[in-house]
Amino acid sequence: MLRKHGTRLAVIAAGVLLAASVVWWGYQAHHERELVSTVTALARETGTRLRDALSLDARPPADQAEEINRKFEDHLAAVDGHLRKLRGMDTSSMPALGEAADDYVLTGHEILRRLAASHRSRLQFSQNSRALQEHMRADRGGGSWVGEAVRLKDRVEKDFSGHKAATETLARLLASFPASQAAIAPYIETPLLIDEKLLDAVRQRALASAQQATEEIGKIRKWVPRGQGRHQPN
Repeated sequence: MLRKHGTRLAVIAAGVLLAASVVWWGYQAHHERELVSTVTALARETGTRLRDALSLDARPPADQAEEINRKFEDHLAAVDGHLRKLRGMDTSSMPALGEAADDYVLTGHEILRRLAASHRSRLQFSQNSRALQEHMRADRGGGSWVGEAVRLKDRVEKDFSGHKAATETLARLLASFPASQAAIAPYIETPLLIDEKLLDAVRQRALASAQQATEEIGKIRKWVPRGQGRHQPN
């Protein structure tokens, strides 16, 4: 009798354990599906915003520059939110996906940050260069002329440094982005990946912009050399 009772308890315990295992595995499967869905959605949205920003970059610099810069900032703010949300998630159960998504979203975020900085600094560089040139041409021999010229030149130098740093970093990030895409590709649809031709076109424009700015600052440095000399721009 006791043996039968013990056997029945063992069967019940085994059944409870099996049911608990089924529930646990079901929860784990559901959790992993939710994790994949959320993480890949963040990656897809990052890619979509990055593609839009890179396409905006193809417009002429003078064409609605302020509006384009605002859109860059909007995309950057959104992807910053994606990155913070992703890093607040526990992806330890799917480390390959977690690492691929983190690298993809982080690199996309940094590209957007440098893209916005590059365009903003280029706009400021152009505006302040014109202001300096107008000041040089409007010289009436006032005692404060040299001081104002130096102040304007310092502002242009700061804009140039910011633009050069942003564009050079942007070019490096764009060159590395295909590797980030290759890692995330198994988890998102291929059509959502950014064409490498677009990445290279933006990279070449960034390098060309840095080179052009370098040539321009070389001329500006001849206008306002160190010391008290006065030079007129050509």
